[in-house]
Amino acid sequence: MKETRRKIKSVVKRITVMLSAVLLMMTFGELPAEATISGKLIPDDAVEYEGHFYKVYDDLKDNKKATWEKASKFCKRRGGHLAVITTPDEDEFVADYLSGKGFKSVFFGLYFENGEWRWVNDEPFAYSNWGESNPDGGGEDPYGQYYKLYSLRKWNDTQFGFDSCAYVCEWDSGTKVSEAAIGDAERLIEKNKLDKLGDSYYRVFNNPLPQNEAAEFCRNMGGHLVYINDAKEQAFVNDMISKTGKRNMYWIGAEKSENRWNWLNGIRINGYSNWTTKNSDNTSEKAVCAVINTGSNRYDIGSWVAEPAQGTISRESEYYINIGFVCEWELVCKSDEGEFIAHEESEWKVKTEGSCDSGGERYKHCVRCGEVTDTERLNPEPHNFEQRGLIGNLNIPGFSNFVCVKCGKHSYSIDWTRIWIIPTAIIVYIIFTSAYFRARDDFEGKAMSQKVSILTKRLPRALFVLVPVATVLVTVLIAIYK
Repeated sequence: MKETRRKIKSVVKRITVMLSAVLLMMTFGELPAEATISGKLIPDDAVEYEGHFYKVYDDLKDNKKATWEKASKFCKRRGGHLAVITTPDEDEFVADYLSGKGFKSVFFGLYFENGEWRWVNDEPFAYSNWGESNPDGGGEDPYGQYYKLYSLRKWNDTQFGFDSCAYVCEWDSGTKVSEAAIGDAERLIEKNKLDKLGDSYYRVFNNPLPQNEAAEFCRNMGGHLVYINDAKEQAFVNDMISKTGKRNMYWIGAEKSENRWNWLNGIRINGYSNWTTKNSDNTSEKAVCAVINTGSNRYDIGSWVAEPAQGTISRESEYYINIGFVCEWELVCKSDEGEFIAHEESEWKVKTEGSCDSGGERYKHCVRCGEVTDTERLNPEPHNFEQRGLIGNLNIPGFSNFVCVKCGKHSYSIDWTRIWIIPTAIIVYIIFTSAYFRARDDFEGKAMSQKVSILTKRLPRALFVLVPVATVLVTVLIAIYK
């Protein structure tokens, strides 16, 4: 009996384990659909080693308050931590990477506290690669560093900032910016998991990225950095940020080019705008991108602030590590199965050629459904005329034919000091022909009156028509096949 119960319990246990495994697989099987859009975003130029990513930064070298703690905080805000080196192979990989980037002294995630060396992620300190006579500073030199005297192959203990402020961050997992998938955004749109206003969907991202990488991520997801076209949309985006935002500022899709502000799709910002009136930096040559200020008292809250792509103007922003971004998707496509999908942008193309006088327009269209997403009226431009032959390379003296190489429009000019050659030649030919036929008529009439036989035959009138026609044809053929 006990044996039977034991067998039953064993079977029940196995079934329970199997069901748990199936449920676990189902749970994780759903994750990839949203993993890209909701997980950590890793800079596109980070290098990978066995599922971990590394990137070196030197953005504290000119900061008078630079500390190892600030470097550690910057890595955490980026979604990672200062690099933790736990094996010889990893050590060699990171050293090779730093050397290849041209760095000679770089700090990582090792620090000295309470009489022992520790890693920032609390892993056991089991592997080390100290240089000769190191560590030798104890509490006076409390941070680990790849050191230039060891050609980046050995570690040194030193003070942060003594000869370098460079540091290397590590991400244990995440999605590189270039690997974002448009399908993840589509699934979230279909499941109504994105904020919606009109026909557009929006999402706030707290991942700190430079403006160009934030814009690339949105594009890879099938959208773009948000375009704000009126006060209603501005209030909507500001409200989204207030609910889920964790940064001081958020990139929008505005960019300055040739001293004028445009959206990233090329449309000029000449309607609604919301630039800050407090400490405005719009005219700075370095300010070529724009953010929404949501946490800095230096500017008007909820307004636009002009920034460099790395976000270095705003003192409170501490570079772009305090700047998130907002993506926008226009919902205008529908798949064959009836599922809503986001637009996939294409390049600008000319919609109507028109003429230089009308300008025409250019447009963007969705490569999936073909619907036009943005249009822009083109300003008329001056004609660009080139002289051409009237027929092929045939030119008539005194008569000039011009064609615009942009729109094909023809224009003509006549040089009356030279054009007389043609009518003069025609008149001379007519006079000669008339004189010949008149002389022939007189000759034949006189011969008939004297009853004299004429041995020569009259040239046929068709010959006089054929000669100029043949001449024109030969000239045209020469012009065409020349």
